[in-house]
Amino acid sequence: MRYAREPDAIIAARGSNTFQTVYSCKADLATDIVDLAGMHHVKTGFHGAPSHSPISMAAQAHMNAWAPNFGIQEYLVLGTPECDAMFPSEHMMRGGMFFVSDAPGLGVDFDEREATKYEYAPSSHPIVRLEDGTLWNY
Repeated sequence: MRYAREPDAIIAARGSNTFQTVYSCKADLATDIVDLAGMHHVKTGFHGAPSHSPISMAAQAHMNAWAPNFGIQEYLVLGTPECDAMFPSEHMMRGGMFFVSDAPGLGVDFDEREATKYEYAPSSHPIVRLEDGTLWNY
């Protein structure tokens, strides 16, 4: 089994043989970009930041399982009891390998009733903006 790739991504060159997702777009465009990269012997290397949800990680997992030029996947460590209760899934990480569930869709669900137990507080990365609100390349 192989890892997945964020299906909503525009890719930017990074290094000589991997690339990284930098912004969001359509899944069919991402597959086109993966194909284009493969024609130039470029492997995928997708971002799995803690701000991504288990749903996004499942989409990445399916994309990487498909990608013939899969390279590496940054893995968001999931599996906390709260996360497992809110996003039930059969995806699993074992022995350094990510196993993609064959359940319908992305293979991960969302329990809305469980989600009501947690308060949502919008926030942003503390160093992405200057004190005056100006975007900053940190």
